[in-house]
Amino acid sequence: MAAEDKINEADRWIDKLKHAYPNQQEVEDNLSAFLSASNSIENYLLEDYNNKYNLGIPFNEKLYAQKFEEKARSQKNINAITFISWFRQKKASIESDPVGSKFTNKRHLDVHRSKQKPDHINITINETIGISDSVTVRAFPANMSAEEALKITREESEREQKELQNKSKQEQSQNASSSQVDLYFQDVPHIKVPDACEKFLNLMKNLVSEARTKFP
Repeated sequence: MAAEDKINEADRWIDKLKHAYPNQQEVEDNLSAFLSASNSIENYLLEDYNNKYNLGIPFNEKLYAQKFEEKARSQKNINAITFISWFRQKKASIESDPVGSKFTNKRHLDVHRSKQKPDHINITINETIGISDSVTVRAFPANMSAEEALKITREESEREQKELQNKSKQEQSQNASSSQVDLYFQDVPHIKVPDACEKFLNLMKNLVSEARTKFP
């Protein structure tokens, strides 16, 4: 059905967005397409049920909940009236959701006002540094002079110091350093952009899934 086709389209845009992440320009381009596809799902769902209940709302008329309800009541179509009442409740629930409300508004802004884009960037740098310390205690025979023992100790210490320096150089070359860039919306500050998109799409998927179950 049309609503499921639109869900599949939105899914493809999320996949592209995830693949582009965190390249900001590519994320913005895919985000715009995602907002359009995901927010159109409810309109396509209304069209599915416009056809199912034979309301006859033509393509040259804008289809929205109020228009659907007016047509259903004028025809005294109980099934259609029951559906649109349920639909309005579900839509209100989506718009009261912290992510749902922001994404519904973002699509309107993206289409009619300005391109919507991530407006908060977090950069995390992780470094792993190898550090090694060693303390060595040596024992010498009681009959060895202190001078001889000190000489041996210094020679061995110098040798070990060289080994330690070589080891330190190797560890420094093996130090791990990585950085991570994450993109967020200021009005959804605790959820990364791809995750926020996915959460909104899940809200729309649940809308369609429940509609198919309640109004087969």
